[in-house]
This record gives sequence, C-alpha cells and structure tokens, in this order.
Amino acid sequence: MVGSSTLTPPSLILTPEGHGLTWQSWDGIYIVYQASSTETHVLNETTAGVLRCLTEGHSTLDQISEWIVQSLEINLNELDSGDLFKALERLVELGLVDWSDETAYFL
Repeated sequence: MVGSSTLTPPSLILTPEGHGLTWQSWDGIYIVYQASSTETHVLNETTAGVLRCLTEGHSTLDQISEWIVQSLEINLNELDSGDLFKALERLVELGLVDWSDETAYFL
C-alpha cells in the first residue's frame, strides 16, 4: 500500500551553542552572552521566549506559540506571527536554534 504517510510539523531544537547561555534581563529586554562565539545578544520578549521554550523541550511552532502566549500572559491573537518568524530567523542566523529537519521548513 503506497503512502499513508502523515506529515509532522517542523520542529526546532537548541543547537549546542544555544545551551549554556548566560542571561540577564531588565524590563522586558534580555541580554544573552554566548560563550561559544564570545558575543552578547540583545533580545526582545518574543525572541527570549523562543529560547526559553526550547530549553523546556517544546519544539513545534504551535507549541512555541502556546508557550509564549502563556508566559507573556497575552491572547493568541496578540502574538504577531511576523514577529515570531523574525525571532526564529534571527536565532537560526545566530546558530542558537535550528530546524530538526532542514527540509521541513525554510525561513
């Protein structure tokens, strides 16, 4: 029988560089030091939320969205998907997160 395959949603994972970050926060701004590159990054709440969410093991876009909505205490319709995608794109560029299956989704 050919193909009753189910598509799984793309998943995000923390890269080795995404583990062991040093965090500081002030009034919704997050300063993250990445020892592997000796770089310091300034993150907003959405971007920081993605990283924190992945440290707790949540990995699909839906799971990440739900976690951010709960942690920021906002409604789902208040979460701008454009902001979320920008955050994901930036974290991938920094090498802190990656798609578990690179063929599954392209930013």
